[in-house]
Amino acid sequence: MVQFQDHVFKMIQLVIGVLFLVLVKVFLFSFLFLFIYFLKKNKSNFLQCWTIDVNECLINHGGCDANAKCENTPGSFSCSCNQGYFGNGFVCNGMIVFYCFIILPN
Repeated sequence: MVQFQDHVFKMIQLVIGVLFLVLVKVFLFSFLFLFIYFLKKNKSNFLQCWTIDVNECLINHGGCDANAKCENTPGSFSCSCNQGYFGNGFVCNGMIVFYCFIILPN
């Protein structure tokens, strides 16, 4: 009788253990499914929460010319020449102005 009770007790433990493992797997699968669903639905918001933007303009003016404006953008930056200068922002040249003087005799 004792062996039968031990056998029944071990079977109950086994069933409870299997049910527990099944519940854990269901929970993990549900969590994973919801997490993937959340990522697909809110991809841009989720990535913004975990992305840290570095302001490249704070270090050496972003490599822009001294006569340029450095503008920080999410994940990048841009350089543009100031008014009165032309170039790609990394190299800006001033406008060349020619003055012509006509000297008239008296």
